[in-house]
Amino acid sequence: PFGFQIKETDEPARTGRKKILIIDEEEAKIVRQIFDLYIERNLGFKAVASHLNERNIFRRGVPWSTSTVNLILKNTMYHGEKLFNQKTWKTKTAKENGEVVKMAVPAIVSQDTFELAKHKRKKRSPKCSHPRVLSSPHLLTGLLRCEVCGAAMTMATGTGKKGGTYYYYRCTTKTKKHKHLCSSRPVSMEKFDNMILGALADQVFTNERVTAILREMKKQMCGGSGDDQKSLEKQLAIVNNKIDRLYDAIINGIVENDEDTKSRMDGFKHKRAEIAAKIESYDKSPRAMLEQVKMDEVKRWSALLRGKLLDQSSGFSKEYLKLLINKIGVNGNQITISGDSRVLVGAIKFAAEKKNPTTPQGVIGFNEVWRARRDSNSRHPGSKPGTLSS
Repeated sequence: PFGFQIKETDEPARTGRKKILIIDEEEAKIVRQIFDLYIERNLGFKAVASHLNERNIFRRGVPWSTSTVNLILKNTMYHGEKLFNQKTWKTKTAKENGEVVKMAVPAIVSQDTFELAKHKRKKRSPKCSHPRVLSSPHLLTGLLRCEVCGAAMTMATGTGKKGGTYYYYRCTTKTKKHKHLCSSRPVSMEKFDNMILGALADQVFTNERVTAILREMKKQMCGGSGDDQKSLEKQLAIVNNKIDRLYDAIINGIVENDEDTKSRMDGFKHKRAEIAAKIESYDKSPRAMLEQVKMDEVKRWSALLRGKLLDQSSGFSKEYLKLLINKIGVNGNQITISGDSRVLVGAIKFAAEKKNPTTPQGVIGFNEVWRARRDSNSRHPGSKPGTLSS
């Protein structure tokens, strides 16, 4: 694959010697540049390909295309994981996750960077967002839903008594079907946009609120079936001890080296391999990422985010909302905001590494609701910014 070289080792194989993948640093620089252009510079597949081709940066002599850029961004090898046995060779249908074989390879980009690109591809996919939604200058386009009938809420215009045009969000059921089919009320676009951003900055993404969300996530994860690093290492030590004791018993003649003993030994070794695999993959798990978040990082991220979120002129607000928020439901006086939970963890870690979330794409995407509780302290859409919490 592009970015790698094949190196022959001294270890014998069935034919010749075994080969391993090593990073080709010259090509790896281009791979990292592609991820940077897509995430940091906010370029699409075509724009990334054009940027590279204009500078005579080719893929082993061949110009880049949208498809080759997409293949780079979606290939798990670049974050250190080669996948085998993904499809049935006859039908080409995808196999179950349990059948896919994973092998570690040298990573060119971090897991966080790869997941961020994956999340952005999904958000920009025509299956998830219409192209007009992605290009619309209106802040909440594609996010607002009417909780009364379930339809989307889109921009509408009207003429004031003294002339001039004013803008508001209105349920599409009332706009496209009949005004009596839904009882929802329209809301002023400018007032509503300011209120939502103010609420997110002053009520949701505050140091105190985010800390509470992270605390709740830790509680939920620790209460589940997953084991933390220390627990896994303790389990591994216990299994290794059992294997050593069984070996000692065989050597000292306390137990016979029969089929039953061999079966017990195989069981211990299988268990050891399972635990070792869990330990190896733990660093990439959401729980490990969550445990790495420091409180000073949360405080710094919240402070930096507030100013950027409230600055609508920079374009940061809409891009950030598209990544962070899945839906804003409006039902009379009640507004419910839902989005990704572990994306907050990625955003905080990303900001800590970058020192400043200079782009709205500084968010790592996963797929869980980020609200710490299922409640909502709702306020009327016409109230002042900062009165809504989620």
